[in-house]
Amino acid sequence: MNHSKIDPEKLVVFDLLAGFAIATKHYLREEDGTEFSGVSLDIQPIGKLKEADSKVRLNKILSVLQGYRKKSTLDRQLTSTELVIKYNLPLEIALYLNYYISQLKKRESVTDKPDDMSITQMYVNVATLVDCLTSFERVLRSPIPLAYSIHLLQTTWIFCLSLPFQLVADLVWVTVPIVFLASVILLGVEEIAREIENPFGTDPNDLALDDFCALLRIELDFVKSHEAVEDQWKKATEKKLSDTKGIIELSDAKKELSEDKEEIS
Repeated sequence: MNHSKIDPEKLVVFDLLAGFAIATKHYLREEDGTEFSGVSLDIQPIGKLKEADSKVRLNKILSVLQGYRKKSTLDRQLTSTELVIKYNLPLEIALYLNYYISQLKKRESVTDKPDDMSITQMYVNVATLVDCLTSFERVLRSPIPLAYSIHLLQTTWIFCLSLPFQLVADLVWVTVPIVFLASVILLGVEEIAREIENPFGTDPNDLALDDFCALLRIELDFVKSHEAVEDQWKKATEKKLSDTKGIIELSDAKKELSEDKEEIS
């Protein structure tokens, strides 16, 4: 893959885009780290960011993500149910992408600086990534209430156990298969709800996040290796002009040859 003609900053952005998807997958699975499936993200943890670094001023924005703990007003001993917000790597990647866009906007060179509409669209795309992350977190952090699950399971079992006594007088031995099928259906619905409650895990019925990330990585590699549209257009135009010029020259040669034949005759 030839990356010699690509701006090094763009290569970093490509890695960040792939890293956002992969980091989101691991974040939803509550797996830590910055080394994911061959994608190395050179991002310092929040605690290591320097205050004097003028180029990367993320520590103030991201400080709320580091070691936050929910304490009571009496400062009592924390229990096992305390709220601990882990390091949110996808959110920090989004902030790095915003920083890159802001630097593009500050460029003085007209050839290197995108137009305002492109800058705005870039910000919108990053905001869309954050919205997706927020939606995933909403699904992850909003499970079915435990009391509701217990009540639903108990109600289902009570109904299934009482069903034979309601049907045996009329159906006799047919009660057995009917109750069996009804129990399988009702308990199956409850089990399905439990199975799809968190679709971001590694169970067989969960979303194929690994495949999604691998496909995204392949598509980003294709974009990096693909020649710019401007270069392709220029080559196609030059080839078309060259072919047209050759046709004109051939036509002129045939015309001259025809004139020479007429003079000879």
